[in-house]
Amino acid sequence: MITNANVISGGVHVGDDVIAIGTTPSVTRGIVSPLGHTVDTETGHLPGMTQTDTPTSSDAPLIDSSGKVIGMVTATAASSRSTAVENIGFAIPTAQLLPVVKRLRQIVGAE
Repeated sequence: MITNANVISGGVHVGDDVIAIGTTPSVTRGIVSPLGHTVDTETGHLPGMTQTDTPTSSDAPLIDSSGKVIGMVTATAASSRSTAVENIGFAIPTAQLLPVVKRLRQIVGAE
């Protein structure tokens, strides 16, 4: 369960060590790359993403070296005809996730 005690909504820096835990199950170690990246998708734009070299399945928590959840991997980069891409994932920062989690808890009566 995500609580305020085990998440960070700030304090993430480029170069920080991170771990993504996938659903396959898989564990991938990497670093934080650009912060605040906008990812263009076929259906729209995802602003404010944390880029990392920890590709994994979507909905994987992104965890810092102290065990705090710093985001949720939501997208991975895909190669195109002109660009070869490997090992790049994008996470929604917890600062953007926590209001959604709080609202969902209210809807289901878990808060």
